[in-house]
Amino acid sequence: MSQFDYKPSTDYEWLDNSYVKVEQKNKQLTTITGNKEGLLSLARHLEAFALGTDSCVCYEPWPGDLEEGSVTLEIIKTDCSGRRTGQET
Repeated sequence: MSQFDYKPSTDYEWLDNSYVKVEQKNKQLTTITGNKEGLLSLARHLEAFALGTDSCVCYEPWPGDLEEGSVTLEIIKTDCSGRRTGQET
């Protein structure tokens, strides 16, 4: 664990040839662009994060693993009820 209050993305393993870029297109739109290896890596990271004890993970372009030109992505885990899809029967 780092000296900060979050888990850095550099603590996770990435598949070879991973590409992930995060861009803030405007106040309403943030895009995550990735190749197959990058998206699979990110999915594995999120699963490990969800099942782990850390409350926050931070993806950064430097010294992190995001592509140059990316904005920092912070993901925070919370314990709350969420939206439900469909109707209860």
